[in-house]
Amino acid sequence: MVNNSYTGYLSYTNVAPSAQERCIITDLVKTKVQHLRELEEMARILNSQLIQARTDFLEHKALLSAARKLPMEIMSEIFLQCLPAVDTSSVIWRPEPHPNQAPLLLTQICRSWRNIAIATPRLWSTLIINASNGSSSHAEITKLWLTRSRNVSLTLTLLVRSADRFHGGRRTTSYEEFVPIAAIEVLTMFIPHFPRVRALALLFALPVIRAVSELRPVEDDVCNQLERLHLTTSFENTPLEITWTRSLVHSAPNLRHLYFDSSMVPLPIVRGQEWCLRLRTINLDAAYGIPPEDFFLLLRNSPELIRCVIVMNLDELLNHFTRWDEMPKVIHTALQELSLSSEDASLGNVLDLLTLPALVSLKLGAVGDEAWPHNELLHFLSRSLCVLKELKLDSEMMTDEQLIIYLGLVNQSLRVLYLPTWKSTSERILRFITPIKFKAGTLLNLSNRSPLPLGRTLPYLETLSFGITPHLYPESLRDFVEDRCFTDLGITKLRAIHIHLLLPLIPGLATHLDLALKALLDQLSVDKNIDLTITSSHLRFPCFIST
Repeated sequence: MVNNSYTGYLSYTNVAPSAQERCIITDLVKTKVQHLRELEEMARILNSQLIQARTDFLEHKALLSAARKLPMEIMSEIFLQCLPAVDTSSVIWRPEPHPNQAPLLLTQICRSWRNIAIATPRLWSTLIINASNGSSSHAEITKLWLTRSRNVSLTLTLLVRSADRFHGGRRTTSYEEFVPIAAIEVLTMFIPHFPRVRALALLFALPVIRAVSELRPVEDDVCNQLERLHLTTSFENTPLEITWTRSLVHSAPNLRHLYFDSSMVPLPIVRGQEWCLRLRTINLDAAYGIPPEDFFLLLRNSPELIRCVIVMNLDELLNHFTRWDEMPKVIHTALQELSLSSEDASLGNVLDLLTLPALVSLKLGAVGDEAWPHNELLHFLSRSLCVLKELKLDSEMMTDEQLIIYLGLVNQSLRVLYLPTWKSTSERILRFITPIKFKAGTLLNLSNRSPLPLGRTLPYLETLSFGITPHLYPESLRDFVEDRCFTDLGITKLRAIHIHLLLPLIPGLATHLDLALKALLDQLSVDKNIDLTITSSHLRFPCFIST
């Protein structure tokens, strides 16, 4: 403050100080500057002491932390909970190792945590390697994981996707030449550890097996811990690949889940008894399929089988002929989910030989010009006395009346319905799902149609899925979505609808529908009663929309 005895009155006026007063004020300013510096120095010292005191306080408080009293075993369990979430619906259970994620992140906190993390083998028991880009670090990561996992059971995934076959500025002459070296190194390192592998996924879009020179057929019972196996290939198979794949499957007596996606004919894999005794899930989605004999042999040799997805093949070009009159009937009391794709002619024979009393999910797909096996399917459902909760019947040869009969048999138990995707037109599907109140002219010949009364026929339906071709009837999808026909019909159980758009490659069509569907979904944003999913391979809008 200004000295009141000499110049204090100047603070309340605009009067300029005199010469004498200026000398007095100058001396006061010098004094105040010195005093201010002294206070700032004191503040700096006090602030430094405050920081040091706070640091000492936190350090001493940390000494009393309950974490210090936790045994190493408890810390290990906590570290295990830090691992990335497991996606049980995918063969790739966890993402690739990353320094910013556990377990590598846990080794960067402090020396104690690093020692605990390295001493916890289960932290390093799950590894996925995407060797598509051929990074040299993949081999080092694999070696690190295999070393730190010690002797615990392993979950290993090796992924090699297809890529452009141009290599070094020129087009490669063979797929083997383009197989990344990293993929070969990683697989070579995996092989000695097969005896402790619990889950194995080999997802190849290139002939990696063919490129591994050290690869030999797996000996019996070597993979005795293997419970889940997923094999994916998309190439022409050589005897080496078939032999190795067969030996891998047959060396796993405790195998419970087998997923096989390939262009090869998996005949050598299916045939056998010991390997499938404990099998609970099998998915043989091979392009060429398997013959009916192997399908029934699989059912007879797998008493614990619960889920079965099979593509069946009767191609006479493979020199294969089925003698249906010599095949024994099969009663499987454990199978709950069956997905079977076959020709119309063989599907009826298969159903005649099957009895599945525990079945809750049935998906049948048939192709061909033969009549749909209506009577065989009715006899199968009546003979099995199964309580179906999920139904999908897809065939061009099935009539509307036949589908209504099937729905009448399972109306009290059905929860999920996949309407058949008649690719020729959308009119047949829309006859089942559109309400009577639609305006005339929306569909062809509306006055003669026989709409399915979902409210009465399927009172407990929760999920409905169907495909349509909106370019043939552009108003149908808009009317269906805008009018909320299911809520109008009073179906209180229905909570999810999936619509798949079957679109041809017509210029401008996808863009037009894209804009129209966005507008429709904006209008439905206030309706929270039904989850609407719209998918298509050509549209750009999000594939999942919840309204």
